[in-house]
Amino acid sequence: MQRKMLQDEGVMFVDGMHVDMDRCHFAFVADALGRPTNIDWAAEFGED
Repeated sequence: MQRKMLQDEGVMFVDGMHVDMDRCHFAFVADALGRPTNIDWAAEFGED
């Protein structure tokens, strides 16, 4: 059931049990602290 739900969301599998992490991995650019740069950290922490 979980595999079916993942497939319905577009998750790719390399075989019957393993997610294709190369195709599904979220790649991001990090700042000096290792945080993703595509997040509004001030808003996340209520500092806006």
